[in-house]
Amino acid sequence: MSRFSTPDEIFGPISISRLKNDDKYERLTTGYLPEADVVFLDEIWKAGPSIQNTLLTVINEHIFHNGGQIMSIPMKVLIAASNELPAKDEGLEALWDRFLVRMVSNCIESDTIFFKMIKGTKVEMPELPDYIYITNELYCQWQQDSKNIDIQDSVVSAIKALRKSLDALEKEDGNQLRYYVSDRFVYQDKTDTALMAQYHNGVLDIIYHDTTDFETRKIQKWLRELMRDIILRIAKVVLPARVKYWENLKGLHGTGVTIKRLRKNVLGYCTFNNHIALQPFLVIFKKEWMDGVILHEMAHYKYKHHRKSFWDFLSTLIGEDSKMAKVKDDIAMSPYYNYYLYLTKNK
Repeated sequence: MSRFSTPDEIFGPISISRLKNDDKYERLTTGYLPEADVVFLDEIWKAGPSIQNTLLTVINEHIFHNGGQIMSIPMKVLIAASNELPAKDEGLEALWDRFLVRMVSNCIESDTIFFKMIKGTKVEMPELPDYIYITNELYCQWQQDSKNIDIQDSVVSAIKALRKSLDALEKEDGNQLRYYVSDRFVYQDKTDTALMAQYHNGVLDIIYHDTTDFETRKIQKWLRELMRDIILRIAKVVLPARVKYWENLKGLHGTGVTIKRLRKNVLGYCTFNNHIALQPFLVIFKKEWMDGVILHEMAHYKYKHHRKSFWDFLSTLIGEDSKMAKVKDDIAMSPYYNYYLYLTKNK
């Protein structure tokens, strides 16, 4: 593919007769991706947005929107190749993330292997025995068996340790998102209803079956854990930067910032050595209210109490009467309070 490739080349040409006689915009899909079992796409990152956006639905949901009808596609595997990685900041992360198995094939560096390739004779492909082939029956059996796989506690512990290590590396790296881990979660309940969620570029996509009951306790718990994880990742980038902004502006400097879940009624605190801890859920509120909490904790750099001298100093930081500002902030918080209670709920 190239940047000049059109959807017609991949998904089939428009049916002129259907458009002319029935006023239907439909593609002739025979011999094209929507009816293929095995798909190979070369130079996938050079394709235009119209092709790549359609591929997201094809890979995720195994359906293709053809005019007014939805086709269930038989695709069993999609293989892609490219001489380059997807460009940054062009919205290609979601498509890149769909490819679960990735292999880098570098140039031949060894002279011995290089000249062996040049001087080598044609290699005849041997005939494969029948038991090696993946039949439709075997493929369907694999699908059924995959639903019964139980993830043991030792595997869960290993994944948690890996995520924690990557988070630590990301923090040491200054939260530049170079140690990126896709925010992908899968939930499967007793009725085999699968949910998948993915967060990219400020957008959360949730894929679910029509029969999914979002009122069940298990799914509500899954949603809360999903939102908490996303909010924590955002907060670890936003809140330390906001503290640094106010420290530089006000000429006050502490010893560091920690973002972690605190008790429900605690939005932040400052230690005796001027280290601030902030509740990640602060990022769901408007910026002025979030800044108010940050400045409150920064005022504790100088005063470790809530007596009059503290409130007077905080008033100078925020530029108005601090106690009156607190009343206004409490009122501003009210529209978000139910959401805050939902996120902090444990059951």
